[in-house]
Amino acid sequence: MRAVIAVTLLPLLLLTFACGDDDNEEEPGDDHQTSFEVFASGEYSGIEQSSAALFKIDSAERWQEFWQRHTSVSNPAPTLPPFGFGARMLLAVVDASRPSGGYSIEIRRIAETGNALQVDAVRREPGPNCVTPAVITQPFQIVSVERSDLPPLLSLTSEQYAC
Repeated sequence: MRAVIAVTLLPLLLLTFACGDDDNEEEPGDDHQTSFEVFASGEYSGIEQSSAALFKIDSAERWQEFWQRHTSVSNPAPTLPPFGFGARMLLAVVDASRPSGGYSIEIRRIAETGNALQVDAVRREPGPNCVTPAVITQPFQIVSVERSDLPPLLSLTSEQYAC
């Protein structure tokens, strides 16, 4: 009886190990995705530029400088939120000014690519039938991520949503 079970199970075990999932094996040059947490996001930033920009904030001094620029359109300016810069840092994506409400920007993926910290973000835009407030906005998102010495690189795509 044991011989019958062994003969029956042996091919199944060999097949299982021979056809194992190789998707988890890393190839040279593979990206290493980094987890992140949203720290803040919104529609109004005081950082003015002609296109979306990515900011690496890795010290209390840089955080204070960024926050002063970011909140320069608020009166009174909100107080600086505390953040511990030990093993973590902040990355902020700030979009250019948009002609109305309904726009947002969202970091979808962060990965170490070997020579950069690749930040993939998407700008969400209202579709042509959307009713939006007639106010200039400047969407932003700030995320907390594990500290890295790699320079950040922004890849921004746009998607339109229907209302």
